[in-house]
Amino acid sequence: MTPDRQDSQSIEDALAAIQDSWDKLIVAMSTASEADYTGTSDAAGWTPLDHLAHVTAWERSRRYWLLGRPRYAGLGVTADEFEQGIDQLNEIVRQQTAGHSYQQVIDDAHLGHQQMLDAILSYNATAQQDIGGITRAESDRVGALLIEHLADHYDEHRGYIETILAS
Repeated sequence: MTPDRQDSQSIEDALAAIQDSWDKLIVAMSTASEADYTGTSDAAGWTPLDHLAHVTAWERSRRYWLLGRPRYAGLGVTADEFEQGIDQLNEIVRQQTAGHSYQQVIDDAHLGHQQMLDAILSYNATAQQDIGGITRAESDRVGALLIEHLADHYDEHRGYIETILAS
């Protein structure tokens, strides 16, 4: 989280930040040819398409969190896999979409993002329980956590995508 951001961000603040960052990410994923998104990669071997699929998976894990479900289920991994190091976990998640077409990844991203927005709009802090998602301790910081784990994450991976495309 950026140091000047307050923990008391509202859901409305989160929605605005999330949508602004999302729009920029989608622009980055639509300015080059489809071949550029699948045929070029960074030093770790990730293509721009891998980065978008990664963001989609982690966004889904946050949607599960918001809905009171375990984040590992949103990632499509086991609880044990979720506890592995972040690089190993990211590789497991990346392999789930290996070979998916540009259009499939884009469609999944748009669908997942709309589902995330719907979950945010229907979030009810008073109904939240400690059942695998948001803890009571986190419930006062949901807006800030959504910005950190969604908007900031979109911006981070947009930077990776733009760097790959510029190389």
